[in-house]
Amino acid sequence: MTSSRKEGGYALIITLLVTTLLVAVVVEFAYSVYVSTARAANFTGSQRASLLAANGVKLGQKALALLLAADPYLSSAKDGLAFSRVEGDLSVTVRAVDELSKISTRVVYTGTGVLNDNIHGSYARLVSHLSLDPNLTDTLADWIDSDDEPRIYGAEGRDFYRSLPSPYDPKNGYLGSLEELLMIKDYTREVFDAISPYVTVHNNTGAVNINTAPAPVIMALSENITEELAERLIRYRKENTFKDR
Repeated sequence: MTSSRKEGGYALIITLLVTTLLVAVVVEFAYSVYVSTARAANFTGSQRASLLAANGVKLGQKALALLLAADPYLSSAKDGLAFSRVEGDLSVTVRAVDELSKISTRVVYTGTGVLNDNIHGSYARLVSHLSLDPNLTDTLADWIDSDDEPRIYGAEGRDFYRSLPSPYDPKNGYLGSLEELLMIKDYTREVFDAISPYVTVHNNTGAVNINTAPAPVIMALSENITEELAERLIRYRKENTFKDR
């Protein structure tokens, strides 16, 4: 009787072990199927999104070409021009913003560090109008110039960037992207969010398109342009775009 009980106990333990293994295998299989299905769905969704984005770019390019052909002196509001398109159960909205409606970040020349007078003055006035730290113009200039001598309110590698917990050197060249501002001394996330709508790395000449520039950019072009004058200009250009640079 004792032997039978032992054998029954062993059989129960073996049965429980087998059941546990089977449950584990079934759960793993179900999870694998779920992951594979999710991946397939994500892949399909990403492919559709990619195609839709490509169509959106083509839509924006064609719409802009037609608009510029009809009116080469096109004007736009602060948020730019928007174009929408629906593809089945998905939709895409393209927003086109004129990079020439913004102040260039090329405040100095890279090799010499000499001020690019028009751009530097506009950038400094923009910083002032936005109530930001005036030192931001100097730190940007030091980031761009190729020397290692800091300006009065600037920062170079040996006196600032190399002393950081994760040290690095200044660019010593023009910015490649707007997000690069976040690497520069005093350009915090709050500062970046405030200034980024009005500056660009893609304006090589510094000339600003007055037909598309927002009020803070217009005010930064000259010390004599007040907020009231900038708003009057924006209202005027809605009906009478400027043709003479």
